[in-house]
Amino acid sequence: MIKDLASIIFCFYLSFSFASVTQADVLVDGDFELNGTQAGWLYGTAPNNANQDAAAPGIDAAIELNETLRITGNFLGGATTSFSEAYQEIAIDGTDFSVGDEISLQGLLAHQSSNALSGGNEAFFEVAFVLGPFLSGTVQSAFLTAESKKDEYLFFETVATTIPENATLIRASVKYKQTGNSPGVAWAENVKLVNFTTAVPEPGSVSLLFLGMIGLAAKRRKRTC
Repeated sequence: MIKDLASIIFCFYLSFSFASVTQADVLVDGDFELNGTQAGWLYGTAPNNANQDAAAPGIDAAIELNETLRITGNFLGGATTSFSEAYQEIAIDGTDFSVGDEISLQGLLAHQSSNALSGGNEAFFEVAFVLGPFLSGTVQSAFLTAESKKDEYLFFETVATTIPENATLIRASVKYKQTGNSPGVAWAENVKLVNFTTAVPEPGSVSLLFLGMIGLAAKRRKRTC
């Protein structure tokens, strides 16, 4: 009996540990497929070719489809460090997001051999919260750098963080840090803001759990016959 119970608990653990989650996609055009309209995204800077939808560069046509987000530096010269940013702000209204929910910004980043990041340039995802007139609680993902694998999309996500008291907005950003005039272009795709508090397992994960429990029940019945 104890052994069977342990097996059932283990099935639950496996199912929910490896379950992907579903929820409404609150970001507008998080896959950047609205044909250059830049719907939903705001831009912290927009010189030259920084922060704009662009024709897919051919890193992975199955992912990119029509377009993807191209983001690069400001080229301000000298030893200046500058940031480019594409972002959306989402209301903490008690519907999709509430104070105390645990969230993460996830998505794909890439650079190409033909125009790879160099020097100290980095691309990353960032979550921050608007409290009154201020940004607070900044959480960043791991960074795409000059050393990152090239010519394919890599998955990045911010560390899960809890929405703090008095926060009114979530600011979800794709950011590019440029050091001096170091060149390079980063591409972002399939960006999602995930709420772990309200997310539910996908149907496939629930089916896996159900099948596992049926198997355990059948095994137990066979032993008692």
